[in-house]
Amino acid sequence: MRGLCPAFVFSLLQLLQHAAAGLVNTTVDDLNSGPRGNSIVYFPAGAWVSGAVGGCTGCDPLVLSGIAYMNTFHGSLFNQKNKANQSTLPTATLTFFGTSVSVNCILSGALSNPPGTSDMTFTIDGVQAGSFTHSPIGSQGFQSSTVFTSDPLLPGTHTLVISNGRPGGATSLAILDSVEYSYDDLSSTSVVAAPTSSATSTTGASSPARKTKSKLASIVGGIVAAVVVLSLALAGIILHWRRRRRFRPSETGVTSSSWVEPFFLSNATPAQDLGKVPPPPMSSLSAMKREQSAAVRAFAPGALPQLAGPDEVAHSRNRARDSNSADGSTFGRNILQELRRLRAEMAEILAGRSYEDATPPPEYTPARV
Repeated sequence: MRGLCPAFVFSLLQLLQHAAAGLVNTTVDDLNSGPRGNSIVYFPAGAWVSGAVGGCTGCDPLVLSGIAYMNTFHGSLFNQKNKANQSTLPTATLTFFGTSVSVNCILSGALSNPPGTSDMTFTIDGVQAGSFTHSPIGSQGFQSSTVFTSDPLLPGTHTLVISNGRPGGATSLAILDSVEYSYDDLSSTSVVAAPTSSATSTTGASSPARKTKSKLASIVGGIVAAVVVLSLALAGIILHWRRRRRFRPSETGVTSSSWVEPFFLSNATPAQDLGKVPPPPMSSLSAMKREQSAAVRAFAPGALPQLAGPDEVAHSRNRARDSNSADGSTFGRNILQELRRLRAEMAEILAGRSYEDATPPPEYTPARV
């Protein structure tokens, strides 16, 4: 098999490099900035409270240690009846550079103080990309949950807006924990940072479990992508090799017993003596001489009956008629005469054919150009 095309090899290496790099997942905490410097912006002021629930007066404090990422969270309660505090929907905005994004929240099972009912919508670049609703079951527990995951996005800068509640809708509780997004390590050349949050920033310990999960997902994704690319490349190489082998001419060659090389007069050379024909075998010459002798004897004087004149022919016919009436032997004599005549003609034909077969062809002298 011939060497692979350099362009194909280069493209394959590019794909392998891309698969090896894979997508990188990064997490932005609700309070602290992400690894790339961007952070979540909350609006309006006072609608979201760090470590508590904004818009809920007299609510019990939330104890979410071990549940929240980096042990921090921002809470917001949308209550349409509280006109002073809920003139607009509480929103949380994150600008990021990537190809997908997901939102992690903490859900409450309580029915009151505050109620755990949730109704959130998510928009990306001004277009609604999804929504989420939750109804509590009456328990006092909390659980972390991914409430939104976007479809694949084109690599570039995008803006995610999380809205708590709906205009004219019921009460909605949103406890924002973190936002995760993925980006291509090869295509991202700059870090896009959002405006800094107005909330007070505190330093917290990172969650090893969340980082380990993100790294493991990146490694597994890169390995799977590399295996898929290598499998496709190997399948293409095998298919190409089989096609070349199927249409390759046979290497065994053709034996002289199954191939007769055609002769053309234009290919003849003066060195080739076309007039030299091998003499026939002795047995053929003997048979030819015997056939010629038989033909000569058949036409020798006295071998065939002499032609008679008209009178003799009439006399012979009368005698034949009388003879037929006597014993009917004239018919037999006529048959014998016809047989002799046919034998003579056959001998003449055979003699002519034998002479033609024994005569060598004329010598060929190629014309000089």
